[in-house]
Amino acid sequence: MAAKPVIIKNTNPLIHFHGRWDSSPGTWFFRAGSGFKLNIKNLESLAFTLGPHTTDPLTSVGVSVNYGEFVTVNVSEGFNSIPIPASFKGSNKNTVVRVNVEGWQNNRMNLESLTFNPGASLEPYTPSKLA
Repeated sequence: MAAKPVIIKNTNPLIHFHGRWDSSPGTWFFRAGSGFKLNIKNLESLAFTLGPHTTDPLTSVGVSVNYGEFVTVNVSEGFNSIPIPASFKGSNKNTVVRVNVEGWQNNRMNLESLTFNPGASLEPYTPSKLA
């Protein structure tokens, strides 16, 4: 029997949201720089499932893995695979993923859930201290 992927709902308290998020049934944001941070142990694959309030046909988000440069990923309603660099896969360590909205107009993301590979787990994220 194949192992099942790990599915995390948008209400999970271990998702570290920042910026403007509303408490509507489908959590969404549309302010530049709004987003979320994840601390994931044993990360090999990541996907977002987005709801019907996501900008159509797509919205652009910046994704950073372990504080690397942000890479633009275009996402739309439904299941969206997010590229993870091969160097981070199977490391059996924690991986920090940062996601930020690019732009402020016509960039709404209706996050419903996150999907990780089997064996991955969402861990608490600790923000960096300001200098």
